[in-house]
Amino acid sequence: MARALSDAGTGFMQPVGAPDGGGPIVGPYVAATVTINSVSVGSQATPITYSPSTGASTSFIIQVNCSRSGGAGNSFSLSVQNLPAGATFSFSNANPTCPNNPNPANVSSTLTVNTAAGTSAGSTAFTVRATASNQVSGTGTLTIAKAAQATLNIVAPASLAYGSTALLSTTGGSGSGTVTFSAGASTGCSVAGSTFSVTDATGTCAVTATKAADTNYNAATSASATVPLLMADQTITFGPLANKTMGDPPFTVSASATSSLPVTFNSLTTSFCIVSGSTVTLVAAGTCTIRAAQTGNVNYNPADNVDQSFTISAASQSQTITVTTAAPGSATYNTTFNVAATASSGLGVEITTTGVCSGSGTGSATITMTSGTGTCTVHYNQAGNGTYSPAPDVTSATSVQKANQTITFDALPPKNVGDADFSPGATATSGLAISYASSNTSVATIVGTTIHIVAAGTSTITASQEGNTNYNAAALQTQELTVGIMPLVIAHTALSVNNFTVSFRDASSGGKPPLQVTVNWQDGTMSTGDAGSTFTHTYVNASRYNIIHTVSDGSPVQAYAYEFIPVTVSADTATKQFSITVHVSGSDGLPISTATVYLKKKTARGWKQIRYGFTDSNGNTVFRNLKENKNYKVVVYKSTIDFDGSTAIKQPKAKTAAFTLTADTAVNIQQGTPAANGPSGEPWKGDDGDPPTITNIP
Repeated sequence: MARALSDAGTGFMQPVGAPDGGGPIVGPYVAATVTINSVSVGSQATPITYSPSTGASTSFIIQVNCSRSGGAGNSFSLSVQNLPAGATFSFSNANPTCPNNPNPANVSSTLTVNTAAGTSAGSTAFTVRATASNQVSGTGTLTIAKAAQATLNIVAPASLAYGSTALLSTTGGSGSGTVTFSAGASTGCSVAGSTFSVTDATGTCAVTATKAADTNYNAATSASATVPLLMADQTITFGPLANKTMGDPPFTVSASATSSLPVTFNSLTTSFCIVSGSTVTLVAAGTCTIRAAQTGNVNYNPADNVDQSFTISAASQSQTITVTTAAPGSATYNTTFNVAATASSGLGVEITTTGVCSGSGTGSATITMTSGTGTCTVHYNQAGNGTYSPAPDVTSATSVQKANQTITFDALPPKNVGDADFSPGATATSGLAISYASSNTSVATIVGTTIHIVAAGTSTITASQEGNTNYNAAALQTQELTVGIMPLVIAHTALSVNNFTVSFRDASSGGKPPLQVTVNWQDGTMSTGDAGSTFTHTYVNASRYNIIHTVSDGSPVQAYAYEFIPVTVSADTATKQFSITVHVSGSDGLPISTATVYLKKKTARGWKQIRYGFTDSNGNTVFRNLKENKNYKVVVYKSTIDFDGSTAIKQPKAKTAAFTLTADTAVNIQQGTPAANGPSGEPWKGDDGDPPTITNIP
């Protein structure tokens, strides 16, 4: 940028601000003069819209026409006046340099104007001034456009009835413009100011609101709000009517409706009076009821009817009532009795009731007691006619008593511990609910209307019904409940090496487990578990186990005892026999050990070698050979285990020729190809060449 020079008395021009006598001289300068010829302000580059919360920015291109004479170039300054309050400005170059050219030239600079938040809409003329050896100004226009208002909403009633008015209002919008309302092309409503009226309930109604523009905002119109138009309600005013006497002349009645529509009349008791228009004519002695009605129109709903009654007295002789069959002084709930009456006029007597009974009739009636407490009143009435005036009413009172009830309670079936809750099944002749009580809650408790089994024993179950307002309490009824211990059988046993496993089930229920099981082992240890538990015990040199089932009351019941001896195999060289002894299960018939026997013919010349295999007490498969060149027999022993612990009885069974293997339970004695490391190939054969017979005796 060129800098302005000043005369420091040295004969040369130096930069303005250099220190007196000490600043360096930039060089020999020749004085120059800048002349401003014209200033022009371009149009606004970016439109600006009014905003109450934020400012805006726009720009103008400033063109300055200048000329310069003399030496080195020099600059001129730009300034702005008359911008809106709060606005700021800046130039892209506030001190442009006029070109070193004796001919006039144009110099450009961009003016940026930033308006403040809330600057009013409108146009503002401002001045841009260029200052050099002279001053020249140009005029520009800053325009801020009006903003759109916030959405304007009309607040109208959800519905309005004919003849009613409501005030309209708005929400939203912006600025200070005036709000006006319009019903537009509506056919059923009108608007005066902000007052909204219904003029025709069958027409249409849609209203809008408009908020006028102001300094900063354009005008805004709301969406149309449709208001359903309703018919108006109306009421009738119809005053009481004076009593009359037969022979009185016809008379007129009058009534009015709030709708101002005409009211019509009719008689509800044409046996006693008739109506023509608004004129009433008496027919007979009794009660005359006149109804006033207004049925409405397109703008009004029908009015509620209004009835007025008056008495027409007979102008003739009197009559009396005689009760021929009287009501009793007292009666029981839900029973009946008969009554009857006559009138001296010979007219029928109407019989009705009030209180705790029901029944009606003409001349006679059957009355039913409907409650167990209170009083039944029978009314006898004869209203008269054109000849007879009404007879004096006759009444009679009957007090009520509660009814008795009985309980039926059948004998209870025997139950076992663990059975499901059950209903005792008692009933009352009243149909009311039965309550129960248990004399021994350690055996059975009452849960609602069911019996819950707790433990073995007996308890007296009492059935009761305390009665209510209609029934007396029933006599108590009792039944004895006997609860036993569930019969128990073994559901499963298994014997592995040094371990015995057992579980139980309830024999009576086909598989339901007991409440609790305790197993007392022979070595003094004990296992206890909940329903469905399986017990495993490791034994050491023990052969007998007592299995004990304990029910919830602690009473022990012995189930079964077992003895287990591993399979043994021995050979007697003196008798040229070998024996395989298999010890099997106890008296329940469930297997607890397994043995497998293999026989093998070595050559075709006869029995040269027999190999047998078995599963030992450790679960290992063992194979042995007998090399005697003789016939052999296989002996299988059975072992019977008794509950009294008596010694097992061994009974050898022998068979020559075709081999027969026998056992007293389902021992796994297999015929066929053995497992690995055992004999294979030929099937078993006896001396006669036939395969041996395998026999299992349960």
